[in-house]
Amino acid sequence: MNIFKQHKNIFKSPLLVVLFFFSSLFSFAQVGIGTITPDASSALEVASTTQGFLAPRMTTAERDAIANPAKGLIIYNLDEDCLQFNLGTTSSPNWDCFGSPSSFLTNNCDANGFEGAYSHGVAFDASNDFTVTVTNTSFSSTTIALTPADVVLSGTATGFGTLSVSSVSPTSVVLAAGQSQVVSYQLSGTPATGTLQADWTKATMSCTKTRTIGTGDAVFTLPIKAAVGSFSNGVPLLDHQGVIDNATNQVVVHVPYTSGSGSYDAYTSAVVTNAAGTGEASDANGFSISYPAGTFSASGTIPVTIIVDGDGSFDATKQIAGIIKRIATLDFQLNGTSKGNIELDVIGGVLDRNFADADHKMVYIPVTGEDGEIWLNHNLGAHYSNLNHASYNPNQQATTYDDHLAYGSFYQWGRYSDGHELINWASGTSGVAVNGVTSTLSTTDTPGHSLFIGNTNFDWRSPSNNALWQGEAGANNPCPVGYRLPTTTEQTALVSAASITSVHNAVTSNLAFTSTGFRDHHTGAHTYNNRGVYWSSTPSGSTDRAYEHSFDLSSSFVYQNVKSYGFNVRCIKD
Repeated sequence: MNIFKQHKNIFKSPLLVVLFFFSSLFSFAQVGIGTITPDASSALEVASTTQGFLAPRMTTAERDAIANPAKGLIIYNLDEDCLQFNLGTTSSPNWDCFGSPSSFLTNNCDANGFEGAYSHGVAFDASNDFTVTVTNTSFSSTTIALTPADVVLSGTATGFGTLSVSSVSPTSVVLAAGQSQVVSYQLSGTPATGTLQADWTKATMSCTKTRTIGTGDAVFTLPIKAAVGSFSNGVPLLDHQGVIDNATNQVVVHVPYTSGSGSYDAYTSAVVTNAAGTGEASDANGFSISYPAGTFSASGTIPVTIIVDGDGSFDATKQIAGIIKRIATLDFQLNGTSKGNIELDVIGGVLDRNFADADHKMVYIPVTGEDGEIWLNHNLGAHYSNLNHASYNPNQQATTYDDHLAYGSFYQWGRYSDGHELINWASGTSGVAVNGVTSTLSTTDTPGHSLFIGNTNFDWRSPSNNALWQGEAGANNPCPVGYRLPTTTEQTALVSAASITSVHNAVTSNLAFTSTGFRDHHTGAHTYNNRGVYWSSTPSGSTDRAYEHSFDLSSSFVYQNVKSYGFNVRCIKD
């Protein structure tokens, strides 16, 4: 449209020309084409019922030749046959078609973001990356090209020089409708103390995350659960008041880490009041967690103490067996950065699978191992778990590696809790089997008696049956309902996560393993040699052997042993 042509008659009068010029200066703050009354909210309104708006048309090469294209700039791409707009920045344009599938992409960096450990003066390695989850919410597939330039790093943590994004994986991805993809950007350089910020943009998506760089860091396995058993099933015998305090009933959780470097400051969290309905007789207390300053190893654990506020003692509400309630969720931080939560629960206890039998009135409490898995807090048959024992206290774990009250029973591999395993412990080195020994092998999965089967044969059953302890549904699984024996792979993962190298740190782990010795596979006699031996569910290549994990005074190791030995059992949640 030519404004001067439209008003050519006006310009015949010099006075009118001047008046038009000045009035135009004021009216051009709002422009109407095809209308003299543009909408008050618009800078430009084009009105027509016979014509359309035509954007500048160009090829992709011509578009890419635009110098410093503004964010939001619009063109029509003749090669792509679509109206495109710049979703990127002036220095890093990102052209996308209106209504294309990439317009329906969503992202989440809250669940991902910075991964790995970040310490002052420690160069980034393969574990240090920035990850984003991208999801296609459209009804058709779309292709996304990804480059290291998608992430821009900034902040005061760049004190040792330039931190950069060296690569991205994958570099391109085709997302079907509804599909998600985790994109990892590898970081390089050496950070300094301060704040590291990552700004990520791609198509219509963006996110920003920050990470505090301190004097040390590590990778943690969280959340981790701590539980106190408190239960009543309406039967006088099955009634136990669970207590958490700052004395004999204090709870200490060993939080595992890997990739440790540098040091960490002492920490005490904010106080969190117990959740409603978790205190017996409306008992109420606040809870916090605390740990002292220390220096990281490559891997290990930080012992975290749960502190009871107020009067220093909390009675947890008694629950029905198996019921769990969250008392409090406590924020675990390291050098000013939150790493996750420690979850404090009250549980109604886990009953022995053979609880109906008078000799198996055992109650166990779930604990989170350093591997992040849920295990029972005691060996099967431990006196602390036995309702009929004078030292019954299901929340009390072993205090030393030779605490005989936590020793428990000796099972022959593949047998059920039929009484052959029961031991009365008198001291850390002395125990008496409840039932006797026979040399007659069993020809069935259930011998039909409670005698320990000792024989020159390497199995108590003839022929051997490798399926008896396989999984929660195993025919002779002695673990409580919902639990099973661990595989040797799971045992090894736990030992590694807890950095167990001997009986000394086996007992200080979250599972508080003891050193009980074993029962001889020939005679059934107890042998104590400062060694704890724990069956796995994994048979070996030989039909009469299976894998066990042992701890002694100076080592931790896996071994194939004959199935007729009597070893401890510790159960894992299925």
